[in-house]
Order: sequence, then structure tokens, then C-alpha cells
Amino acid sequence: MMAVQVSCSFGGGERKGVAIVIECWIPEWRFREFLEAVVSLIGSHRSNPSGHQAAGTVRVDAGGRLDEFYWQRLSMILALTERINSDTWAGFSWHGRCKARCEVQRDDGYSGVCVRLEVPASWESRVEEVVGRFRAE
Repeated sequence: MMAVQVSCSFGGGERKGVAIVIECWIPEWRFREFLEAVVSLIGSHRSNPSGHQAAGTVRVDAGGRLDEFYWQRLSMILALTERINSDTWAGFSWHGRCKARCEVQRDDGYSGVCVRLEVPASWESRVEEVVGRFRAE
């Protein structure tokens, strides 16, 4: 796991703070559970407890599970990324209790996913705690 501070503008184009980029490797069989934990931590303004479904955006339901439609789309996008031949990454961002970005890349041959998470620096320890639970043993 590696964290790097970068300058960023969270909203409106003006510099509002410093973001941290946390890089990690997650076993592919735990990737969905990992994303569910990160999205649950940060929240999503699209995770509406009233039951209003906002299709196509990352969110978790009341049980902490990723929206199935979104998970299927993300799985297909992840399948198109690779590390060996083209170094292709795919990503998405969302707003919850903070603004977050996630980039993913299949680590072909190693049954894992390379992940880069960008969150405000004030969220670093909370996100690193979640990442630590999913490190390969």
C-alpha cells in the first residue's frame, strides 16, 4: 500500500484541499467486498434510503451491497483492463461524505486488481484502515 499527496480541486475548480492517492492490490475474489466497504465508508449521495433507484452510479443498498446493475457494468469494464500488454485503467468517481475517485486495473496472471483511490487527505487513515483489511495474506 502506498499513499501519495497530490494537489487537487474538489469542486468548482478552485483549490479546496489536498488529496491523497492510496494505491493497493486486492485479490480479485475479494474485489466486490472491498468496493462495498469503501463505498459504505465514504457513502454515496445516490444511496437513497427511500428506495429511489439511481441506476448507473456507485452506491450500496441498506445491506451494504453494491447495486447489482452497477457491479455487472464495472465487472465488464474491469475485464477490458489489463496490466501486461496495454497498461489500461478504468475509473469512476462519486460523492458521499467526501468526493472520491477510484481507478482499477486487472492484474492479469496474478488474480488480482490494482486499485488507486483518491480521497481528501483528512480521509487517509479511515480509507487505509479499510484497505488494510483486504491486503493479500
